[in-house]
Amino acid sequence: MFTFVTLSYNQQEYICQHLESIRYQIVHYGGHKKCSLILADDCSQDQTMQYAARWLRSNRELFEECILYSNDRNLGIVQNYIHAVKKVHTEKYKMLAADDLYYTNNVFEAAGDKDILLTPAIIFDDSGTIHTSAHSYYLYQYCMANAGKNLKKLIASELSYRNLIQAPGVFLSTGLAQREELHKFLRQFTWIEDYPQWQYLFRTADWDFSVDVRMTPYILYRTGAGISSSAHSGKRSCYENELSDMYRMFRATYRRYPKWINPYHYIYYLKADLVELYAKVNRRMRESCSQIAGRQTGKRVKKYISYLTECAALAMAEDK
Repeated sequence: MFTFVTLSYNQQEYICQHLESIRYQIVHYGGHKKCSLILADDCSQDQTMQYAARWLRSNRELFEECILYSNDRNLGIVQNYIHAVKKVHTEKYKMLAADDLYYTNNVFEAAGDKDILLTPAIIFDDSGTIHTSAHSYYLYQYCMANAGKNLKKLIASELSYRNLIQAPGVFLSTGLAQREELHKFLRQFTWIEDYPQWQYLFRTADWDFSVDVRMTPYILYRTGAGISSSAHSGKRSCYENELSDMYRMFRATYRRYPKWINPYHYIYYLKADLVELYAKVNRRMRESCSQIAGRQTGKRVKKYISYLTECAALAMAEDK
């Protein structure tokens, strides 16, 4: 059995498109798997929950169990995350924000036997255009270039600089995600759950868990809509302040000195440039990277998003 967990807050514009991407996964790859859905809403002030309920009335047969709830008050991302992950009762699950999408690759296959699987997300905007900034996928390329080495130590070392893990593309085992020690640590924060989670798992906790890195994209990560990337988010300043506090707390070399005189800043970009150059000359890495940012990928993403939008509109029309 597999659980899809959705975190939402004021995302009526995207929720049905998101749910359609779950439907795509179940229809194309679910087979005889039993799937559950948990929708954890953090007291949205729009029609997010109403839209989700309408969509489910047309697609209820996809799920063995559906749990939809909205918090009585806005708790913040961290508390909403903890509450939601505690409700998972299956061995395998995937959690995603309601403005992001599952891509066309098999998510069930990705949620395999590793406690942590890191995969890159394809970054896109509302127009369907892919955005790939310099070194977006440095950590994943770096891990591939150092295949065979201790990934836990390698990732921990890179996290000492800054947060280089794209949270939407991470798959966690239920057992690891539900550890109370981890939740206790995360409760120190309000708006950011991913960066402290990686810091705790890779650099603080002395736990034995398995890690893997795969360059296959399973998630479409929408930029410009969430608290971390929207300049219009009312909570953006709270997010930025908490992030700055985290960099100090975790002694990240990214903020140890002013940017232009920070030696770690230049060391990081030198390493990133070398890894990117290696990725261009190494056939296996070049082919893997083309899945994320190639021209054909951009066309496929736009076509897929249009398909999801049409399906969502049909589902909503059927419920009228």
